[in-house]
Order: sequence, then structure tokens, then C-alpha cells
Amino acid sequence: MSTVACVLVGTVVVIGGTQLLLYGPRDPAPFMTPIHLAGARSYFLNADSRGFMDLAHHPAKILDPHSFRQSRPGYVYASAILTSVLGPAAQHIGLDRAFGEKDSAYFPLILINAALVLAAAITLALLLRRLGAPPVVVATLTLVLAVNDMTRLFFWTPHQQMFVLVVPLATIALGAWFIRARPSPRLAAVVGLVIGVSSLAYGSVLIAIGVCSIILMARKNDRWTVLGAFWGGFLVPQVIWIAICKIVAGSYYSGEVSGYHEFVWPRYAASDGIHALAAAFEANVVMTVRGFLAANGFLLLLLAMLIAIAVLSGVRLEPSTPDERGLLIATGLTIGLSPLFAFGVGVGIWRVIYHVFPAVLLLIGWVSGKLVGSPVLRWRMAVLLVPVAGTALALHVITGA
Repeated sequence: MSTVACVLVGTVVVIGGTQLLLYGPRDPAPFMTPIHLAGARSYFLNADSRGFMDLAHHPAKILDPHSFRQSRPGYVYASAILTSVLGPAAQHIGLDRAFGEKDSAYFPLILINAALVLAAAITLALLLRRLGAPPVVVATLTLVLAVNDMTRLFFWTPHQQMFVLVVPLATIALGAWFIRARPSPRLAAVVGLVIGVSSLAYGSVLIAIGVCSIILMARKNDRWTVLGAFWGGFLVPQVIWIAICKIVAGSYYSGEVSGYHEFVWPRYAASDGIHALAAAFEANVVMTVRGFLAANGFLLLLLAMLIAIAVLSGVRLEPSTPDERGLLIATGLTIGLSPLFAFGVGVGIWRVIYHVFPAVLLLIGWVSGKLVGSPVLRWRMAVLLVPVAGTALALHVITGA
């Protein structure tokens, strides 16, 4: 597949798939309100969405003392800009009313969701092409990325959850580039700066920091210089924003840390004694494992079947090019660090663990590409498991059957 074909596949799948999501069932879900539209369509409005739309109109509120979204100014100010530019036109045309909304921030924030999913879909298609996946597999896995339980719940509601599809794929692409290009300290600092700015929109880019740091640590001669430059670039936006908050608001507040105790929950558990800390660790391990299996169980089963078929057919599952090797290393690191990140967060495990989801799709595409190269027809035909299983998974999400 050419680059243009990958872009077209990603665009068509996202547009078509997200429209089909409106026809899915709307069983009761925590913190979700079903919004029913004409033509048997509906979507969930998340409990946080009103707050995001309010901040899109009044972004200065993020600098109020103890503002819950103070640690994510990038998303808030991007929402405000889009709302001021596109909101009046969208409201005049009636795009917000078409979705049962009166708030002019609704459609601009949905455009952010669409941009994130589209970026994820195109990136996935391009990475699958580099891994040798056949076109039918590329199209199917892109469909699964666009139509799943996460997009069903969060695509049509103003929210930040669509970042969970972009971050792992961007991490894998960046990690593979770090392995291939061996950036200089100056270039590493620039990349760190870009990630630092991105972290002001969504915190899970810390996974990218972890993956890239491990890759840089594997360098022999200048590892500490490059790693220091990379981390320095990453920390600059954080320090500047915290300084702005302390000057304007008098303090810096992280709702994730102070409100939900993300990453600091062991300290609070330990305050009740060693037994409470052990119980908290056990509960978090169980939640992480359950979330991992709930989000990725079907795909992991499909991956295991493809690997078994490859072994039986005598196909060698090893990278054949340096680029393939770099992509697989970055994918493995992303899959490994994502559950650790979810464990550290300690809340919303099932949503956070979805960072593994796109990475598993890449592995399925990679094994499929290896099977297509088998000299025996029946083993090549086994690749049809992917479009059959992927289509069934998408239909399950849409119909709820």
C-alpha cells in the first residue's frame, strides 16, 4: 500500500466507522447519559463533558486556585481556540442541534476527537505497511481501531479519552525513529520539548518518555548527554506552566494527583499501615490484569492463534529489516510500560490500559505479513482470520450482540 492509500483507508474507515457507532445500543453506563437523536441514532454524553465545554468558553478558569483541569492547559486552550473560531459557524449551520446540543463548544470538541482518531488510524495504517501487513489486514485493523468500546463511549462526547489511541502509536513510531536515527543531544532536546508540550494536553505521554528513555539508555557512548537533553526539553514546558500557575493562581494544582491520588496512592495507603498498603497493591494488580484482559483479551487470542499457525507452517517470526526490528522493539516496550503506567495511575484502569490496544493491532498485522509469505497456500489463507475476526469485533461493538 502506498502512503496515499494508507491515508485514504484511515480517513474512510474513521468517517464510516464513527457514523456507525451512532446506531449502537445504549445500555446504562456509569457517568454516561444517553442522548437520543433522529433516525434511531444515539450517543453517550460523559459526565465530564459539560465541564470541558465550559472551559472551552472560559479558559481563564483553568488558572483559578484548585482548578481540576489545571494540569492540562493544552487541551483547554486548543478547545477554546477552536470554539471561538468554529463554534459560531457550527451553531449557525445547526451542527450542534443535530446532535441534541445547544452549546457551541460541542462540535469543535468533537472535531478534536475526530482529528485524534484520524491521526491514530493513519499512523496505524502506515506502521502496518512498514511491517508488511497485507492491504485487507491493514483496512480491517484500522476499522477495529476506529470502532471499539472506547470510541463507542467517548468519540461523540467532548472528552480527552481519544488520546489513548494516538499516544501508543506515536510512541512506537517515535521509539523506532530513535533506534534508527540515533538523534543528537540537540535533536533529542527538541523531541523532548515537543513531548513536554504534548503532556500539557494529556498525561499518558509519559509512556513515550519511558519508552524513549529506555532506548536512549541502550546507547553506549553519549547516553547520559542525550538522555539529559531529552529530559531537559521535556521538563521545560512543565516548569514554565507551573511557574505561571503559581504567579497567577498562587499555587499549582493537579486534579489527577490531589483529587484521584494518581501515582501517589501508595503514600496514602501506607498512612493506614503496611497491611493497608499491601491490600492496595493487591487490589491494583488485580484491576490492572482484569483491565488488560478486558480491553485486549479478544485481540490477544487472535494474536496467539496467528502465532501458532505461523509456527506450524514453519514461518520464522523474526524481523527481516532494521526498521522492522526497531518497530517491534518499540511496540514491545509500549506494551510493557502501558500496564505499569495504568498501575501507577490506580484509577480508571480499564480506560488507561487501552494504550496496549493499538500496539496489539500492530503485532497482529506483523504476524499476518509473515504468514502471507508462507509458500503453502493453506497457511497463507489463515490470514483471512484477521478480517473475519476484526469485522466480527466491530459488528459486536456496533450492534451489542
